Amino acid sequence: MIRQGQREALVRALTSGPVLRTGMLTGGFLVAVMIASLFVANHVPRLERVAWIRNDICRLAFGVVMLMPVVRFLTQPRRLISSALIGWTVFTIAYGIAGTLYANLFASLGRNPFEAFLLGMVTYGLIAVISWLAALALTWNRQPARQARHDTEGVRQPR
Repeated sequence: MIRQGQREALVRALTSGPVLRTGMLTGGFLVAVMIASLFVANHVPRLERVAWIRNDICRLAFGVVMLMPVVRFLTQPRRLISSALIGWTVFTIAYGIAGTLYANLFASLGRNPFEAFLLGMVTYGLIAVISWLAALALTWNRQPARQARHDTEGVRQPR
C-alpha cells in the first residue's frame, strides 16, 4: 500500500511543470508522427512502391520522438516514467481514435490500443529501471567503504 507521503510525491512528480510539459509534448509529437504516417500510407499512392523506406522513416521518427522523456530525465527515473506515462497515454488515446477511422489499423499493425500502451510502458519502464540502477551503481562506487561495527560485548577475544 502506498503511504501518504509517497502518494503526494507521485502526484507532485506527475503534475510538476517540466514533467507535464515534456509528457504532453512527447504525446503530441507521437500523435503527429502517427497522423503523418497514416496520411502518407493511405493517401499518397506514389510512395507505395517504396513502402519499406516510407515505413522505416516513420519508425525512425517515432523512435526519436519516444526518446524525448528519456533524454530530458535520464538521471531522474521517477520523472522519466511519469513523463513517459503522460505522453504514451496521449498517444494511446489517439491510436484508439485512429483505429475507428481506419478500419483495419489494429489488424494491420498487430496491436490493439491496450497492447500498444503496455508495450510502450514496458519499454519506458525498462529504461527507467536501467537508469535507476546505473545511478545507484555510480553513487555506490563513489562512496567510501565503511567498517561495520560489531557489538563485541560478551564475546571472548582471541589471544
